[in-house]
Formats: sequence, C-alpha cells, structure tokens
Amino acid sequence: MILDTRTTDVIRVVMGGAPALTQPDFYTSWLELNDGDPSVVFVPSESDGILDGVTPVTIIPGPTTDGNRVQAKFIAVFNKDTADVALTFDFFDGTLSRTILKVLLEPDWSVIWEPGGTWHVYDDNGLLVVGPAAGAAAANDVVQARRTSVLALTTSFVDVTLDATDVESDATVIEHNNTNTDDIDVKATALYKISYSGDIRAPAAGNSVITMDSRVRVNDTTVLPGSESSVGSFRVGGTGQVHAHVEQTFYDSLSANDKVTLQVSKVELSGSQTYNADRLKLTVERVK
Repeated sequence: MILDTRTTDVIRVVMGGAPALTQPDFYTSWLELNDGDPSVVFVPSESDGILDGVTPVTIIPGPTTDGNRVQAKFIAVFNKDTADVALTFDFFDGTLSRTILKVLLEPDWSVIWEPGGTWHVYDDNGLLVVGPAAGAAAANDVVQARRTSVLALTTSFVDVTLDATDVESDATVIEHNNTNTDDIDVKATALYKISYSGDIRAPAAGNSVITMDSRVRVNDTTVLPGSESSVGSFRVGGTGQVHAHVEQTFYDSLSANDKVTLQVSKVELSGSQTYNADRLKLTVERVK
C-alpha cells in the first residue's frame, strides 16, 4: 500500500456507529520515501490510538512534503468493545473518499494488514478467520456429550441426561453443563451445527410396534426447526425383532446463555412393552 505524492492523501477508518462501551484500538507503521531518490528511506514512523465512532480517524498520514511517498508497513485494529463493530477503511485525498475495506469485528477480534496487500481477521483465540488458508487455520468450537447407559423410553418426552463429555474444545464458547447434564450451554451468539444419534433396543420377547420420536429444544421451551425425527422398531414373538438407529443433523442460530437439550419419547402403535434408547449422543458445533 503506497499513498500518492500529495500531503492531503491519508488512510482512515470509521465505525458504523458509536461503541457500546469502548472504542477500538489501532496501531499502524509506515515509511516515507523520497520520490527523487527512492534509495533514501526516512525514519520509520508509527501511530497508535483509539477510534472515534462515526468520525473518521486518520491512521496513516500523507507525506510531509509533496513529492515524497508514504508506504504503509502495518495496520491493526482491535475491537475491545463488548459488542460487534463495523469498520470501514478508506483512502481520502482531502476531497474524495474511496472505500478500501469493510469488515465486521466481534468482541476481542482484530483486523490486520501487512505488506503484500492481504487483510487478515483474527478471532478472540488468535485464530485466522479471514485471510489466506483461513479454513485450514481456523478451528470450530465443539462439544460432544453422550449417555453411557440405556434410557427406558416413555410415552412422554424426557430430557436425555448425558454423563460423559467426549470433546469440549472451549468452555468459554460452549460447554456441557456438569450439574444439569442434559444441557449444553451456549455462551457465544453464532450459527451452530447440531447433531444427535442413538439406537432403539427392542425387548427380548413379546409382540409390539413403536416409534421413537426425538427432538432438540432450546431453553426448555422451543423445539428447534429441523431437529425432529421418528424411527420405528418392533418385536414379534420370540424370534422376530428389529432394532433401529436414529441420526439427525441441522443448523440453527443460537444466542449467548441459550441451553440446548435432547429429548426422546415413544409412540406405542401396537402392544405395550419396554423399549430402550441406547448410545445416545449430542454434538453442538459453532460454525460461524
């Protein structure tokens, strides 16, 4: 990034609105070059400070003298506010403004520019969100919990308690509740991938037909769209039985302080016998 030779040329950044509590920080550095003798490098310069809401803030100035050039070396803005901030970087020649980049930063996220012309966005764990190889560098936060014992199905929906936590990548983002073990606690507003699976175990003898209905609720009230499923199982005499398997995956936008719970029940289509749900597992993964 090289500014033109006019002293009025600057790089600025402006927010989309006032911060909730705290203005974002910025830090920049640059070199001023003598256009008549490019081998002469002036003393490197830097600037740091805070943004000013909807008032544009100059983060890299123009050259001190017409005929020189300013070459940016580093730009960084850190969102230290408690809410998302929308930023616009622009080139301003004293009269006209030309947009360079628009970006939305979540709390504790950073946007950085380095020589080579590439912008990078990093999340609150320092993982690359936007930039070259972002998909390879960034990791999704995930919780996987399961039940290690069978659950006798009833004709009313019951919450599935999960006594084993297989994966919990970041408890500050999403966590399996150690007290209310049927709950997965969401701590960050985002888009989530939710999946569950399990088996139905038919009784050893008898004659009966059922379906096992499954669903996922949020905050013990709302059934999440796409979460409901129904599979059948039966027992005929002493030899004929069919076990069944259920597996469901869906996406939903969840908010901080939401809790997610898996529920199961049975519908008795014929006969009345004990059917068990086994190998029940619930996975919640933040994807965006």
